[in-house]
Amino acid sequence: MKLPDLVKKPILGVYGKAIALNLALQGHDYQYVFVLAHMRSGSTLLSHILANNPDFDGAGESHLTYKTPADLSKLAIATCQRQRTLKLKPGAKYLVDQINYNEFLTDETLSSPLIHKCVFLIRPPESTFESMISRFKWPEKVAFDYYVDRLKTLVKYSQLLKENALLIEYDDLVDHSEQTLAALTNFLGAREPFKPSFEADKTTARSADPSDNMWHGRIVRTQPHKIAISAEVLNQATTAFQQCREQLLRSGVKPAQELRTSLAAQSAS
Repeated sequence: MKLPDLVKKPILGVYGKAIALNLALQGHDYQYVFVLAHMRSGSTLLSHILANNPDFDGAGESHLTYKTPADLSKLAIATCQRQRTLKLKPGAKYLVDQINYNEFLTDETLSSPLIHKCVFLIRPPESTFESMISRFKWPEKVAFDYYVDRLKTLVKYSQLLKENALLIEYDDLVDHSEQTLAALTNFLGAREPFKPSFEADKTTARSADPSDNMWHGRIVRTQPHKIAISAEVLNQATTAFQQCREQLLRSGVKPAQELRTSLAAQSAS
């Protein structure tokens, strides 16, 4: 039974205060890792993989607004609330959030020393548009405008983060999972490797990705939706995708493709 807001808000307020008190008693300081992506890019999948590592904790997409670095502390409480617990994972050093919207993050917050590192995650437009239109019933133009605008913002973020960010492309995450996750492990300095299998969080998986993919507990490629995208829109979006990728790399963002090749060469020698 869904509680009315008049009842639910006071309960959540008391619950939030209890979590904050418990976290204060733990006396643990966290750093933050953001998955900076666009919708339908695999960001929920990647955030689950990160949160399943002992060094990391998170509960998918929080929808918090980080106007200043002081707002980062809200993520610990939001994570506990979404996981229905009073404390974070023992031993975790980093808190993870996925951010797919421009208005949730400011340059000031992204420049904070509390940000450990970030991961850019992008996906080519055709499969992205198919997924967005199927999921949200958006007109093609709405999907196009959101996608292109979000890519521009990711480029702006890259100019702040530079080498403190890693670029992962959806196709590499799905088709070269183990090698890409090995590159991610190396980049983030995790004590244990990230794994292509994970335990799906019921709350975050249901709210962020209603498809069956999250419930597999492993990386699975989304099946095509077979939605026709006009050639003009697709060409313009493909150009925007390619330009975004090039500009991210020019900003100094490390490509996972290159890092995984380097790691493979080191293992072979």
